[in-house]
Amino acid sequence: MKTIWITKYALTNGIIKAEAEAYGLSRDIVRVTSGKYAGTILSKNGWCGSHEEAVAKAEDMRRKKILSLQKQADKLTRMQFE
Repeated sequence: MKTIWITKYALTNGIIKAEAEAYGLSRDIVRVTSGKYAGTILSKNGWCGSHEEAVAKAEDMRRKKILSLQKQADKLTRMQFE
């Protein structure tokens, strides 16, 4: 069992510290064994092995989401109805 930081839900629920164990043959896939997400199976893109890595990943996710929302707002601003 090891400690992980779940980043899959970082933009809605924040970074979540949990206990997990390896799942299947891959070391990149884990099954959460504690907390709200117990029983959830996550691939490597949904968790990090250190808090610092999780914060960096969440910051990147936030930056990408902001860019996406800005593009959406720009598109709506340019839209004209006839």
